[in-house]
Amino acid sequence: MVDNFCGGVLPAAGAPGELEKEVEALAARTLEAADAKISDFAFDEALKAIWAFISRGNKYIDETMPWKLAKEGRDEDLHRVLNTLWDVLRLAALLTAPFMPGTARNLWEQLGLEGDPLAFPLDSLAWGDRPGEVRVNKGKVLFPRIDMAAWKKEKDARDAQKATPAAAEEPEHEEQIGIEDFRAAELRVAQILAVEEIPGSKKLIKLSIDLGYEKRTIVAGIKKFYSAEELVGKRIVVVVNL
Repeated sequence: MVDNFCGGVLPAAGAPGELEKEVEALAARTLEAADAKISDFAFDEALKAIWAFISRGNKYIDETMPWKLAKEGRDEDLHRVLNTLWDVLRLAALLTAPFMPGTARNLWEQLGLEGDPLAFPLDSLAWGDRPGEVRVNKGKVLFPRIDMAAWKKEKDARDAQKATPAAAEEPEHEEQIGIEDFRAAELRVAQILAVEEIPGSKKLIKLSIDLGYEKRTIVAGIKKFYSAEELVGKRIVVVVNL
């Protein structure tokens, strides 16, 4: 739409309206939620938050109908909408980069931005800021429609191959190790002396342990399975030379 209505250059935006303020507020909450979920290794929950934000962006298009604004010559409203959508897509590229780096990079380039979204510092992101003049780059569709006829043909071929009797294939395994490799792992029994919370984490806890010959601090992803009271005094097996 920037290419069609504004010659490929993102126009200056006016003051935001109530809809734009709502989208901006959701963007801030989404960034915070996704960052927290990723830090907690809850990647599915992070993606749910990201996709809810993207769905809100789609709804915003339906609510504002930029093509109608362009047809009616309401340039100020059109420019405000296009800038909001540019911000939505920029944040979408940043948040999806850890999951779909190639697609996020293509979106980043189409938005007229340089570099890699994975390398962009999220703490410096400000809604509405612009790196000078922004010229978008019209590229290929990021998520092309699936050719259902071709997909069904490929699926039928796969199903037919599965139904054809064939020699059982050897399942894939990790390369076997010898007894000497196993002996290289030093396993020691340690007693848990103390347990501490890790701020912001729902899975990880910090354990102070006694190996008998030395004391160590380790981190374990068992917070949701045991309380601190249950763990103190317990004995665990530690690979001390890992």
